[in-house]
Amino acid sequence: MSAIKRKISSYSGGENTCVAVGHDGNLVLIQDSKQDAEYADNPAEQPSIVFEDSNWPAARDLALSASTGEVQGAVAIELHADGAATFRGIDARDQPVKFEFDTDEMDAWTKGVADGEFDH
Repeated sequence: MSAIKRKISSYSGGENTCVAVGHDGNLVLIQDSKQDAEYADNPAEQPSIVFEDSNWPAARDLALSASTGEVQGAVAIELHADGAATFRGIDARDQPVKFEFDTDEMDAWTKGVADGEFDH
């Protein structure tokens, strides 16, 4: 998979640590921007949850619901009592991927989703 152009929520502040969403053809890729430095020399190897963009509306609705749930074949989001979350999915090689996002990252991502920042 080639390097893709991703979006990080404008609400993430100056730290740019957030859920990163990119679109590559008919695929949606979710990444953890905290890993960017680790994969700076080989961004195509950065872990990504990958799913068909036809599942994006359901993933967006899940994010806006502020509840734990799963979009079959796409992503599972487990919200924690403190507002943090665990994202689970599979990568392009059908390997499991898991990301942990803190409360601030989730707040920024949810606001970005609500504003349509990640829509294709």
